Amino acid sequence: TSSSNIASIEEAMATASREAALRASAAISSSASAALLASREKEASRSALAALAKAEEETLRRGTPSQRFDATLAGFREHADGSRAKGEGVAAELKDVADLVKEKRREVEDMGAKLTEAEGREREAVEREDYEGAHEVSVEIEGIKRQISEGEREGGDLEEKIKGLERERQEGRSDVLEQLNEVVTTLEQVRDEMTEFEVGDKTDLEERFKESRKRIEGELQRLALDEKHILRDEENVKEEKEELDSTIGEQTIEAEGLKSKAEERLTAVEEEIRDLEERLREKKNERDTIKSTLMMHNDSISDIRGKFDRQLARLKKRAANVMEGRKEWDAEMAKVTEENKAVEEEVERHEDEMKSHSSLAVRIEAELTMVAKLKGVLEEEIRGKDKVDAFMREKDSTMGEIGLASSEAKRKISEASGKAEAARTRIAEVVAAVGDVELKIPILNNTKKAAATARDFKKAGEASRAIKAAEEERERLQREKGDLEGELQEAEGERDERVKEMEEARVRIEDAGREWAEKEVAVLDERIRALKREKRGMRGEVGIAEVGLMILKSEEKMYKDSIGKLCEEWNIVWEEEEEKEEEGEAEEGVEEEGEEEKQVDEEDVVVEEEEEQPSEHNVEGGEADSPSEAIKTSPSEDTEDTEESAASGDPAEEDPKPAEESTEEADNAAALLLKRRDDLQKEIAALEDEIALAVEEDDYDKAAELDEEVGTKKTELEGLGV
Repeated sequence: TSSSNIASIEEAMATASREAALRASAAISSSASAALLASREKEASRSALAALAKAEEETLRRGTPSQRFDATLAGFREHADGSRAKGEGVAAELKDVADLVKEKRREVEDMGAKLTEAEGREREAVEREDYEGAHEVSVEIEGIKRQISEGEREGGDLEEKIKGLERERQEGRSDVLEQLNEVVTTLEQVRDEMTEFEVGDKTDLEERFKESRKRIEGELQRLALDEKHILRDEENVKEEKEELDSTIGEQTIEAEGLKSKAEERLTAVEEEIRDLEERLREKKNERDTIKSTLMMHNDSISDIRGKFDRQLARLKKRAANVMEGRKEWDAEMAKVTEENKAVEEEVERHEDEMKSHSSLAVRIEAELTMVAKLKGVLEEEIRGKDKVDAFMREKDSTMGEIGLASSEAKRKISEASGKAEAARTRIAEVVAAVGDVELKIPILNNTKKAAATARDFKKAGEASRAIKAAEEERERLQREKGDLEGELQEAEGERDERVKEMEEARVRIEDAGREWAEKEVAVLDERIRALKREKRGMRGEVGIAEVGLMILKSEEKMYKDSIGKLCEEWNIVWEEEEEKEEEGEAEEGVEEEGEEEKQVDEEDVVVEEEEEQPSEHNVEGGEADSPSEAIKTSPSEDTEDTEESAASGDPAEEDPKPAEESTEEADNAAALLLKRRDDLQKEIAALEDEIALAVEEDDYDKAAELDEEVGTKKTELEGLGV
């Protein structure tokens, strides 16, 4: 029976081997055909991918429309930032130069006041006949006139510099406008390229991936067929393995049963050996016999298994081949899946690019609209600047006429002063000559009398003629003095009249200057209102709108600075138009929040320093209230403390006199502390006033030093403990 079973098993294994060989041959033939087809498909895929990579490389080299769009906006933003920074620098320089012009005007006015005062001192010196003092004052007057002339010349140079800076700022606006034109050109080119892309690239995209999709579908069908063969082979191997395992199990079942019984008996015997030592020898012999039987059965099982080693090895090899085929199929399937994924991603990327192009086209149109609006604003600004320039030329013409009248009055004042000075000098000379003649006449009279007494009539006649000539000279000099005094009075009258004219011209200049300043403020205010209207239309995404807002804010700041200088110079009140919409509400919210925080901070300061800082200071006005006492200490409190201390067992209870002295000393110490506290509070208040004044004068270094000193005083005040 055992031999027949073995023969049937060998016949079944041979049949299975033949069938497996046939299936392996068919699989190898199918694999060869599939490999050839896969090779051709791979070559076509590589060609398509190479063409796609070349197209992408060309796109990267030129840059996508989105990249070119972003680069254009970034370049314009950078250029606009530079122009804005340059414009702010020019505005700051304009402010500095305007301050210098104002300072020069103030210096000239001060020199004019000094000139008037010096001329008054000169007249007083002449009236006192202090001609040396008058000469010194005259030299001083000439120096003042030179300083006035130099100041007017420097003021004219500064005015020319202001005009140059205004031209430079206007050139900056024109430069930004030119850059905007370049942005428009570039954005229009990108828009045209995108239009061409939308028309042609969609068709190219469908043609480009049509062959790839067709090839991938074929590959997927082939791989699906190969998978069916592999699954069938795997199932056959599995079935054959199960049959072989079943055959081996059937032929070894008897031996397995005997083996199991022997194992059970061995276990029982071993237990009996442990339990029954007296029967050890018989049981050991029986154990050895059983072991021999067990080894015989194991050898029998091994012999039976050895008969099937060849079939098991062949089956193992076949299973390895099937596994290798499965691995190759998995690799090809993964590769095709990856290729299909790449193609789908490329298609999706192109679809996203089409969507991005559509979005970009919308942005470009929006930016072009914003560029056109910004161009219009800048062109309007340039036209507005031309109006301002025409306004300033008219102002300069009017002020120049008034200034010319003032200069003419100054010139005539100078001429009249020169005439008066010459008349005073000549009068002084005539007065001196009259004095000499009057000194000479008494001497000649004495000579004449002495000669007549001595009867030297010839000499007396000469003296008489000399006296007569001297009296005639005195009369002539007195007449000349009278004429000169008339000329002096006339020159002084003319000068006073010209001074009055110059004062009237000064008043006219001030009135006209204020009137023109108010007109200029109105013109600039209109420009600011126009800019605010345009700013409300510039709200949008980051791009041209952002840059436009930045430019408009810079222009608005320049106009506000100009108005601020005019209001400060001419004491004009200007109320700025309130911001509307979101910006105004946001600013109001920030201000209210700032006021609430400030109020909370002030309340905290009052709570923390209620006893240390009783005085309040108005930093903005530079005024402070007198410090008032916030703590009042009653001597009775110290006395009560002393009495309580005595009641607690202090020896002072027995001697009232030392207790009174201790109370007096405590009162004195408390009074000294209070006095020192009041002194420190006054010093702190004074230092706070100085800090406010230093802040108003922009002397922050001094303010920092004073603040450190205030901190020291407050520390000392806290240390007093009162």
